[in-house]
Amino acid sequence: MGLKKEFEERVKDAEAKSHFISWKRRWWGKMIIGFIVILIFAFLLFLYLLFDSYINIKKGNIYSKKSRGWITMEQVEENRKIVGEFMTGDDRWLGTENPSIYIIGFESFGCPYCKDDQEGLRKMISTFGTAVKFVAKDFPTEELHNNVFNAHLAAACADDQGNYWDYRDLLFRPRPFHKI
Repeated sequence: MGLKKEFEERVKDAEAKSHFISWKRRWWGKMIIGFIVILIFAFLLFLYLLFDSYINIKKGNIYSKKSRGWITMEQVEENRKIVGEFMTGDDRWLGTENPSIYIIGFESFGCPYCKDDQEGLRKMISTFGTAVKFVAKDFPTEELHNNVFNAHLAAACADDQGNYWDYRDLLFRPRPFHKI
């Protein structure tokens, strides 16, 4: 038995002096294991997001990039009720009857910024008219611009005659510069 014991001691001694290190204990082995763990975590996260998106799409929810979350149809209806409080039956609008997006513009016919914005509004309506409803609200800035209230009264009269948008275009059209 002494020979067996001596043999076992020599094997233990040889293992202790051995320069063999398992790949899992080397720095690059640890990096590989860490990378595999990260890949598994990323794959599981991807599966979760895919399943979550599938469930929300199936429910009819809408993804909002701004809030980075899903909006339920109940929230959409609640927002429509809030917008409905802003709108009255005699509001002038362009776009679709039941839109996804409401844009309410409080504009003054004397405001140069409102005038500059008209081309962009027209492009938006022509591009997204099936999803957008632009509602024009009168906001005469009489303290800043002379006779602007009269222009808004005239626009209301034009609306009664069915020519509001033509009159609005006439008021907001660019005027040539005249030297005095």
